[in-house]
Amino acid sequence: MKLKRTLLATAIALSLAACGGDSSSSTSGSTPEPTQTNLSGKAADGYLQNANVCLDINQNKACDSDEPTATTDENGAFSIEATQAHIDSAPLLVNVIPGTTTDSDQPGVAIDKGYTLSAPSAFNFVSPMTTLIQNEIEKGATIEESVAQIQTKLGTDLDVTADYIAGKSDVTNQAEFERLHKIAQVTARVIASKLDELKDDALNNGVSNVDLINVINEEVTKSLSDIVSDVTLAGNGFDPDTVADSAKDKIDLSASNMKDKIDTNNADRHSASTRLATLIESEGLLWIGSEQEDDQIQLQYGTLTSANDGNLIDQEYASTPDFGDFELNEGGSHRQRILNAQGWDIADDTIISIESREDGSAVLVTRTPELSMNVKTSKVDVSDLRVTSIVSKTADNTSGAWESMLSPGLTFPTNTFAYKLKISEITDAYFSFNEGDWCTDEQKQARGGMCNSVYVEGAPTLAQTLGDLISPNSGTSVNGMVSMVGIPGGAIMAELQKNGRVKYYEYLFSNGDIHHIANGYWQDIDAFGKTLRKIEAPNAVVHHANRGWNNFNTNDNSAYFSVVDDFVRLIWQERSSTFDEYVFASSLLPLFTDNIVLPSPTTFAQCMASLPDANHTQKVGDKITYQVEKSVAWENDSALTDYIETFEYMGNGFSWLSAYPNISDLPAWVAATDGALNKTLFSAFSVDDELLHMEESFHDAASYYGEVGLIADGSYGGWGSVRATLPENAEKRLNTPISSSFTKVKMDDLVYLSRGDRDGDGTTEGGSFNDLILTQIDVTETYEGKFDVVVPFGTITACKVTEKVRINGSDIEDVDTRWYTNRGIVQQKINAPSWAPQYHRYAVSLPE
Repeated sequence: MKLKRTLLATAIALSLAACGGDSSSSTSGSTPEPTQTNLSGKAADGYLQNANVCLDINQNKACDSDEPTATTDENGAFSIEATQAHIDSAPLLVNVIPGTTTDSDQPGVAIDKGYTLSAPSAFNFVSPMTTLIQNEIEKGATIEESVAQIQTKLGTDLDVTADYIAGKSDVTNQAEFERLHKIAQVTARVIASKLDELKDDALNNGVSNVDLINVINEEVTKSLSDIVSDVTLAGNGFDPDTVADSAKDKIDLSASNMKDKIDTNNADRHSASTRLATLIESEGLLWIGSEQEDDQIQLQYGTLTSANDGNLIDQEYASTPDFGDFELNEGGSHRQRILNAQGWDIADDTIISIESREDGSAVLVTRTPELSMNVKTSKVDVSDLRVTSIVSKTADNTSGAWESMLSPGLTFPTNTFAYKLKISEITDAYFSFNEGDWCTDEQKQARGGMCNSVYVEGAPTLAQTLGDLISPNSGTSVNGMVSMVGIPGGAIMAELQKNGRVKYYEYLFSNGDIHHIANGYWQDIDAFGKTLRKIEAPNAVVHHANRGWNNFNTNDNSAYFSVVDDFVRLIWQERSSTFDEYVFASSLLPLFTDNIVLPSPTTFAQCMASLPDANHTQKVGDKITYQVEKSVAWENDSALTDYIETFEYMGNGFSWLSAYPNISDLPAWVAATDGALNKTLFSAFSVDDELLHMEESFHDAASYYGEVGLIADGSYGGWGSVRATLPENAEKRLNTPISSSFTKVKMDDLVYLSRGDRDGDGTTEGGSFNDLILTQIDVTETYEGKFDVVVPFGTITACKVTEKVRINGSDIEDVDTRWYTNRGIVQQKINAPSWAPQYHRYAVSLPE
């Protein structure tokens, strides 16, 4: 089993028992009143003034009249008088009163939406962070486990129960406390917005206040990592209201699913502790998960069972591209490495044994000991609950693939249980890297058996020593720099200097432009006798607004380099985390695999036939107009520029290349398609409606044959291409790459051959097509399914195909993603480093 190391905020639960008990009478006289004492503290997202604070003795998420209560002062401070027993047992509750309570972040402005914060008993600071910690405690976790889980989601090493406002006076940790304050501001606003949004529906449908508050806290906890990311992306332009407006839309809680969410949450809160070994030995354990890259989905599941000899059998399965079956994963050629006392060892998280402890917890011992996990298990009755509500709490939570592919009406049978695992990794931190599978076999062999390698710009070979990473220049040339983050049409480059500093530059491939954007540092560290070079970068680099691929660990803004098997490799440091994951008895597998609803038709042809415009017939004069963003080297100094483009169908019955009768050995398709080709006229305009250039392209139902460029007056423009050989046509199946090749010649070469006077006698000689220079094109096409796409014309259902192209065997890969309808392409995104770093089309109008 590979329990996915995702940070879920799900629930296990043993409801905290309210303090109390029957008092006894004595014939010897009256019982003395319990001694009163004071609990002092502060309440904040910013310090809250005129908020009610109480000990929630009956844990109903309300300050009742018979509960010890206080009001916060101008510094957010409160002092509650109560018995020590109540202080030690009852959670703290803060009620923010709309129209009365104010926040020190906006002095004198009354808060317009009420909400509730809480904290574990005896805490002296109440905040959005302590509210989420208390939520975990109410689901059965210890204080230590709850703090660790929220700390992991916040991505901080600081004490998340501390007063982050006062903490900003600590010079050393000022920036981090400031970040936590921002996260608290947004989290409080999200909680308030969801409560305001749902309170009327809750009241009208008999939902209690405690159930509503609990489910909001649960869903906000699940989205806390998104809130953290949104705060980071806001950068210096941070505005809590703006970020909260965006963040609240990511909270999967609405009037339509509130009842299901509450039922699921309450099931968590009434779970009972059990032993994991009992499940594995009696029924076998089933986990489900998924992976998603771009729009390509792979469903996964695994089983952990006990053999007759007592050994564990750990197996993992993955769906075929068309989801028709699941195949046993027997391991691939790209492996994970981990640094331990043996050196750079193969990381193997196969579970080989389970060690039960007296407290009911267990250790899942993995073949690589550093990956072993502590596990606490609770049994949750999920009878009659919606399967999708529980699936969202499994390892599927990141991509949501299983959740999206199971019927929303599917429910668990009566007397069905799920098992909530609270998992904490044994090893505090370790260094690891993936060998990689993104290069060819030849490239892998040349890189010491791995794709993971580091190229220093301008160097004749890949980096083989850490010294190779030190740049000999200083901002004068990209040579000597290392690419770290992808951006449209280029990369963010790191220039490592001898003094331990790093300068970061934005670099555009098309024109070689570089400009400095940020600074960082590097240092060498030692681990298990190996030298690792750590580089750090600010948010402006790691969380760049337009970033694509990223070589940094976004959790700590760092990356490491180390020499492994004679080449420098990119390394990350993985830190221990605490997370929750739902699993099931293995007998439930058919409930999942037999109820998959395919997200898309299994072939491209079926997808096109399923679209609303399937009956569209193309007519002469049909025209599509696009809004275009384009960056190419030969226009506007490579700057991203707006254009208007049209594609107009000119009809069929055309011939092509017949105008060049003095060229022999033309491709066979020329004669075969004579008088039978379709022609489309492409026109490009400036935003001021000036015609810039045109292209005529020729095609039929089976193939595309080429295009010829024209200047605005309709005469030959000096560009275009003709296909010399054609790729083989094959049925495009869902998520199944199809590779093909063809050759083409430049239109300019063909025109010169036809018109050329090579011996200078003034006559046109022509020649053989076979004498022209051929360009080899290797193409991989993948039909990725049916999607709704939003373009200026509107929201349109389309069939998505991604084409990846390499020219003459180059390492550079051009990517062209198109969304098709029967009326034409409605969106196209070209990211082609070889000629167009960014070229995006969005349909403005379509033919009737």
